[in-house]
Amino acid sequence: MSPFKNSLVLLLAVFLTGCAGTQIAPPMQARTAAETHTILPTSIFTTTDGNTALLDDAKTQLYTQNFGGGGVAVGLLLGPIGALANAAMVTETTKSDASKMGNKINIKPRDLFAQAAKETAFVLVEPGQGSPGRINPYLLITKIDDKVLTLAAGMLIDQGDAPPVWRGKYLYQLPGKYTVDQLAALDATQTSQIQASMASAYAQLITRVKADSPEQRAGEETIHLVSPFVTPRFETPQWGSLIKEEGDHVWVRTPGAMLAILKENVRYTIQKP
Repeated sequence: MSPFKNSLVLLLAVFLTGCAGTQIAPPMQARTAAETHTILPTSIFTTTDGNTALLDDAKTQLYTQNFGGGGVAVGLLLGPIGALANAAMVTETTKSDASKMGNKINIKPRDLFAQAAKETAFVLVEPGQGSPGRINPYLLITKIDDKVLTLAAGMLIDQGDAPPVWRGKYLYQLPGKYTVDQLAALDATQTSQIQASMASAYAQLITRVKADSPEQRAGEETIHLVSPFVTPRFETPQWGSLIKEEGDHVWVRTPGAMLAILKENVRYTIQKP
């Protein structure tokens, strides 16, 4: 087997086995509800790849999809040329979708996060005032099926001024399913509904961040979870811990992230010690 194909097989193995050896995301280090945060004035998202695209000029709407072609597994079976061809088809699909939705979704994550912060007494300061946690709110649009897209309120929180900077990733999946064409042609009522859902989602995320602690993490049960929201198309098992079930969502902690996933989009089994 060629070195190139060897590398592809290794990458596929890592992808399919998930992150079993990765530490589950810890609570925010040395943070309390009384400390301050700031919303970054510019997005930290600057580059994309064949699976992702930024849909607005402010770079606060991140689209991710891996459909198109036969997928990674088929590409490996066809050899290096097949893998490259499949990757090219995925990239073409991403570009085509992004061109339809680009600057068409009137959702401003920074404004919605600020609204939720005010309603939940989450203290925000202007950039440069002290050493606050730095928040990057964004709208995540994920293709979970060949034609089905789902939305999530997302935020990254960076903490610390010198390396290693701690980063927490938080996502709350919003209700509703869409096609590319539907998101590209939202009317005022639909847009307003998404804005309300996203503001409410940010309030839920803020509440969860404020309540998070090492004690909370220690009491969580280890789980295996499968979700098209977490690993679209392939739905590969992931390690995580169960925070709680609440309403229509399951709150889980995975390597590097805390997620609120709609119950219809997740299955999990508790792993006994």
